[in-house]
Amino acid sequence: MVSMNYYIFDGILALLFLIFLAYFLVKNKKQVSLEKMLFPLFYAFLYRGQFGIKTLEKFANKFKEWIKIYGYVSIGVGFIGIILAFAMIIYVAIRLVFVPTSKEVAPFLPFTSVPGLGYISFLHWIIAIFIIVIVHEASHAIVAMAHGLKIKNTGFGLFAIFVPFLPAAFVEPDEKEVKKKSDVVQYSIFAAGPMSNFVLMIPIILMLIFAFPAIENKISEPVGFSFDAINDSNNYPALLVNLKEGQTFNTFNGLEYNNISGPYNSMTCLSPNSTVTFGYYNSTLGNYSLFYKLKTTNHPDFSSKGFLGINNLHTVYDVKSQYKLFEPIFSWLKGLFEILFVVTFAIGLINLFPAGMIDGGRMFMLALFNITKDKKKTEKIASILAAFFWTVILFSFITYFFGNPFSLIFG
Repeated sequence: MVSMNYYIFDGILALLFLIFLAYFLVKNKKQVSLEKMLFPLFYAFLYRGQFGIKTLEKFANKFKEWIKIYGYVSIGVGFIGIILAFAMIIYVAIRLVFVPTSKEVAPFLPFTSVPGLGYISFLHWIIAIFIIVIVHEASHAIVAMAHGLKIKNTGFGLFAIFVPFLPAAFVEPDEKEVKKKSDVVQYSIFAAGPMSNFVLMIPIILMLIFAFPAIENKISEPVGFSFDAINDSNNYPALLVNLKEGQTFNTFNGLEYNNISGPYNSMTCLSPNSTVTFGYYNSTLGNYSLFYKLKTTNHPDFSSKGFLGINNLHTVYDVKSQYKLFEPIFSWLKGLFEILFVVTFAIGLINLFPAGMIDGGRMFMLALFNITKDKKKTEKIASILAAFFWTVILFSFITYFFGNPFSLIFG
């Protein structure tokens, strides 16, 4: 459960960040440009400078051959990712139309709750975005430099959907020089960014699978389980009984559990119209401090199964007394790594969608041009795919907040 004080603190941090950023951009307005994509719907403020270019050049020159190999490997990973990204967006589009009660894309923004992660704090969000975009753009730069290309500018910006709010970083090689390079070199430069996202996932996964659980087992012990009510217009059972986010339970249908595994197995076997109970039994006082009685409804995707309308199921751990002072730091770091995992995967895959001027789009256009030998046809196909991609993403966000109109037909 996120306290009101934390919301206030988070809001103040966000406000201070925006004030600082606005001041910086105004003070350096000669180096700031407005990039109009679909103005005033999509646009960006970009600040160009020379951040880190010398450091990247030193690194690229020292490990030139290894970096080239990294770029070549990235090509194969990139094209596999393009296929997966295209399949993903087709899947999301189909689900949005024919399963309108589902929420396929959750906007990953601060001050929101994401299934499986819970509340996204501004500090977690901005640190994760900063780390991932820096690694992503640096990867483009060092592969370009390893092939003898110069980086004209590096910088950062704010992308906008009506209002500028999404931070980003970028590197700018000389595009005319890039086009003079062989197709393989161009592919490797474009694919290097998304590849860095997937490479970054390796240490993050190792931390989440091994390091954090080992520390958690050392400093805490399981005391129950928790989950959140799905909050939408369907008023599923958990929401109807006013179940709150972050509550801890230790009984399910009258049986005591100190972790989620037992209740989870039972929940997956529920039938519609089944009555279940959740509670927290205080063995010291001999009474329940929490108790809920729910009746399952039909699952929105599988009508023969029971549905409680809950998500984010997890075991609740209580920190041992000798580690209480350490626990907030541990929880904060674990939350950051969980967010890093989701964001780095999402940015890597989204950048590989074969449309527009994102990495996958540039790889796709180059490959398509080599097939068609027709620049106009290539640009037309790419523009259609880009329009499809952004329409699906924008519609997904709209349905997440305001509901899906297709529910009137297929709901």
